[in-house]
Amino acid sequence: MRGCKGLKSPKLISTAVLVIFILASMTPLALAAFSVSTDRAYYKPGDSVIISITGATPNDVVTLQINSTPTNILWVYEVTTDSSGSANVTVIASWEWLAGKPDENFTVYAKDQGTQALALTTFVIDAQRPAVFIAYPLPGSYINNPRPTMVATYSDNIGVDVNRV
Repeated sequence: MRGCKGLKSPKLISTAVLVIFILASMTPLALAAFSVSTDRAYYKPGDSVIISITGATPNDVVTLQINSTPTNILWVYEVTTDSSGSANVTVIASWEWLAGKPDENFTVYAKDQGTQALALTTFVIDAQRPAVFIAYPLPGSYINNPRPTMVATYSDNIGVDVNRV
């Protein structure tokens, strides 16, 4: 037991506990998992998609990429993270990404250029049309044109020619 004599010292034990506590409190920062996420799972065309990055190398570049299939790259962007390794980027859910389909799944790929770590998340753009309504002139009003053109605009900015519905 001669070699263990120093372990009985209260000062040495309290110093060791303090060092272990400091190291344990720093570990979550060093081991924070690199991740990417979106603010919602479903979007309409024209909606803002907020992409959030956490756990990246602080003050370094993260490359973001949105694909509709593993080989169909639709959007690429590089962002510099803040001192905590986080960043937010906003991109508009594009009609063109749907390529004529009523809805589509998309994958956001993120690459931390500092560590080469990869992360991904998915979201859906759903372009199902809203219900169409019929507009009539107000009672007592008249239309001078025998075939007027009426356009209705919805909150998601889809214009519909009522004469063609």
